[in-house]
Amino acid sequence: MLTIRKQQNYALGQYMLRRFENDMILYLRSQFPTECGDKDEAELLAMVRSAIRKADDYGIESEDGIQCYLGCMAKCGEDFDANPQTQWAGAILRDERLSEVEKTQLLGRNAGIPLREGA
Repeated sequence: MLTIRKQQNYALGQYMLRRFENDMILYLRSQFPTECGDKDEAELLAMVRSAIRKADDYGIESEDGIQCYLGCMAKCGEDFDANPQTQWAGAILRDERLSEVEKTQLLGRNAGIPLREGA
């Protein structure tokens, strides 16, 4: 029988988080070169971590959902959820009747963010 200790589980979680963060940095560089081209690695990492925290506040926890939220940050501004110019986004995010998938689809459609199939 395999036993996974708390430390091992924590280390695995941290590894998965770092891998996701790196994937999201690559996503920003490839999909938003104009919007993110002048940002260095540390700035992009800070943006990714901010997106993870902010998305969680709105019930968005999946990798696809966070990627969509991050894409909206890149395209519409890091404060797109509270900016009066993108009030449509804040309304979607605060609508508790919507599921994570519905929020993601509406955000992506309105911001022109391509979503992965099944997202």
